[in-house]
Order: sequence, then C-alpha cells, then structure tokens
Amino acid sequence: MSTPETPVDDVVFVLFDGDYHLGFGALVNSLFNAGFAGMIYAGYRDRLPAWATSARAVPPYHEYDLGAGCVIRFVKIEFEGHLTNYKPAFMLSILRRDASGARRIFYFDVDIVVKAPWQFFQEWVSCGIAVCADVNEPRMLATHPLRQHWRRIAGELGFECRPLEGYFNAGFLGLTADRVELLEIWQALIAQIERSGVPLAQLAHGTRPSPVAFPDQDMLNVAFMATEFPVSALDGASMDFTPGGYVMSHAVSRAKPWRRRYFIDALSGYRPDMAHKLYWRNVRAPIPVMSRRRRIVARFSLGIASAIGRFYGRH
Repeated sequence: MSTPETPVDDVVFVLFDGDYHLGFGALVNSLFNAGFAGMIYAGYRDRLPAWATSARAVPPYHEYDLGAGCVIRFVKIEFEGHLTNYKPAFMLSILRRDASGARRIFYFDVDIVVKAPWQFFQEWVSCGIAVCADVNEPRMLATHPLRQHWRRIAGELGFECRPLEGYFNAGFLGLTADRVELLEIWQALIAQIERSGVPLAQLAHGTRPSPVAFPDQDMLNVAFMATEFPVSALDGASMDFTPGGYVMSHAVSRAKPWRRRYFIDALSGYRPDMAHKLYWRNVRAPIPVMSRRRRIVARFSLGIASAIGRFYGRH
C-alpha cells in the first residue's frame, strides 16, 4: 500500500548499503545545515542505520523527521547489482508513485557533502540539468572517438545524438520536473548495455578505452547526448576535484573518510584533502553519525596528517 503523496518542492535521492550509511548521515547533515527542506528518499539494502532505528514505520517506508521541514524516507530495495547502476530506476519508481508533485529533483552519492546554501541548488537547476565535470576527461570533445560508440548504443534504441562537449560525474544530478525524461532515457540505456552483455554487478567494467568502463556514468553522458535539454555544467572545482570550490565536496580519493587511516596515509605521502576534512565537520548534528570519541580521534588524526602533509607529500 502506497503512502499518500506529500507535496514538496524539492526531493533528494540517495542509495547506500553496508557502512555507506556513515556517508549518508554526513550528507544529510550538510543538506540540513545548508537550508534544505523537503523529502530525502534513501534506498538501502541490509538494515537501517543505528541512528535511524527510531524511524516511524509508514509502509512502504520508514520515516525519520529531522525537523525544519526535512524528512528522510528509507526505502528497502532488492536490486542485486551495484547500486550505482540503479540510480535512474530508483528515482523513477518513487517519482511515479509518491513524489510526482516535486518541482526539483536531485541525486547525490553518499560520499558527498554540500557546501553551498540550498538556494544555490534551486537556482542552478533553473538554468538547465545540473551536473559537474568529472575528474577524468572533463573536457571530452564532441569529436572524441568514444562518442561514436555511444551514438551506436543510443541508436539501437532509436535515439539521435547531438554534439556535446564535456564528460560529467554521475555522483550528482539536478533537474526540474519537466526534464524527467532524461531519467527514462538513462534507465533505458543502462538496460540496453546490460542486454548487450555488460554486467551491472560492479561499479566499473574494464578500463578505457572501453566505451562502457563506468556503466552508470557513461550512460548518463550518452543520455545528455540523446536529449535536447540544456545542460548547466560546473567545472571540477564544484566537487573539490580542483581548488577553489564552493558547491560540494566529493570524496573520491583513496578510502572513504569513515574508513581512512589518515596518519598512515600521510606517512605514505597522501595528505587528507578538502572532502575528507569537510566530512568530519558534518558528522555531529542534527544526526549523530559518529560517537564523540570517534570524532575527536578522527579530528586529531586529520590534524597530524595535515601537518605531515605540509612537509611530505606526493605531487
């Protein structure tokens, strides 16, 4: 039985399993502190996070109300592949069932924390589909040979592709409700490559120059080519891949922040970057993601590792 639709303007989607709930909690804290008000649909496997065991059962969800208009709806999912390949299907299933009234739709990977005020994101999606340049091949040209392979995949589904420059990270996506067709095309493309023999069980499938090295991310970029929707793209600084960012931080280097051994890494020449520092600033409230003791130990370790990194590091 479906719950009554809740009229909210902004909806955020995330997916997690295993210990990635430790990233999810920090993401939610950063959203809340940035002024987000709306519904967060969290698809999860295994069990609810320890900090969410008091969530209220509202079938088919468990609801966790943070106050100030910010509510998490936990959604138990059964998808057997890597969750990154379930993104468009998950979003569409919720939008069609209980969130069709949303005006603005966002997806975040749970190793991201938000830096900009939420109003920035609201205004961003009014400019076009909001995306960030990936750390790899961010300036991919419209004439790149991989795009010929991608046009062939799109053509198998009857899609024509426009010239497009740039290669975008699938860890964040923002769009308005009138552009939801992008999600449908993205889902169709992922299903098409699975039919062609690309397994969805892993985050990556081979390496470049394979045209489907990263199934969800590559097919998102094909979806941009296969539509006429405007794209509002920011450069790598928007995810703190390069210095000067003010939008969000995406922890893609080495181990995730909640697993990282900062002191040992620093002795090996790997200093903690901004995404790791910001993660630990977002684990306290309103969700107590970590114990006070673990927060203190982590901040101390970060401080020592940062000091070591000033004098010794890989460049």
